[in-house]
Amino acid sequence: MENFEFNEKRKGTFQYTSLIGIILAAISIIIFLLNYDIFGVEGKLIVLNYLFTIVAMVFGAQFIRKECYNGYMDYGRSLWTTFSISLYSVIIFSIFMALYIYFNKGYAQDLLVAKEQVFLMINPNASSAELDKVMSLYKSLQNPVLLFFTTLFSEAISGFIIALIVSIFVKKKEPIGEIK
Repeated sequence: MENFEFNEKRKGTFQYTSLIGIILAAISIIIFLLNYDIFGVEGKLIVLNYLFTIVAMVFGAQFIRKECYNGYMDYGRSLWTTFSISLYSVIIFSIFMALYIYFNKGYAQDLLVAKEQVFLMINPNASSAELDKVMSLYKSLQNPVLLFFTTLFSEAISGFIIALIVSIFVKKKEPIGEIK
C-alpha cells in the first residue's frame, strides 16, 4: 500500500511539473518572439521571463506540495520539483530555439549582423582580421544542434540556481508530532 501511494505521488508530481513546464516554455517562446529586436535580447523581457520562471516554480511547487504530499515537502523534494519544472521548460525551449534558427535563416543573419555591430562598438579599433575571426566563431555557434545544447546547458544551470533559492521558501517540513 505504501509503495502504491508513493508511485501515485510520483506520477502526480510528474504530470504537474511537466504541465507547468510546458506552460512556462510557451510563455518563454512568446517572450522570445516579442523580443525580436536583436539589441533588446538582454533587455527587460528576459527579466520578465525569469520572473515568470520564479512564479511558476513557486506556485507549481506549492500546488504539488498540497496535492501530492499532504501539504508538506522537504528541501530535497522541493528542489527536485522546482528544478523539474524548469527542466521541462528548458528542454522544450531549447528544441524551439534550434528549430527556429534552422528554419528562420533571416534571424540567424540578423543575429550575426547585431553581433558584428556590438563587437565594433566594444572594439572600434579592431582589425578586419580580428573581426573575421570573431564573426566566424559566432557563425559556427549558429549551428542548430550546438545551439540546442548550449541553450539547454545554460538555461538548465540558471534554472537550477533559481530552484536552489526558490526551494528555500517552498519547503515545509512536517511537524514532528504528526509523522506517521
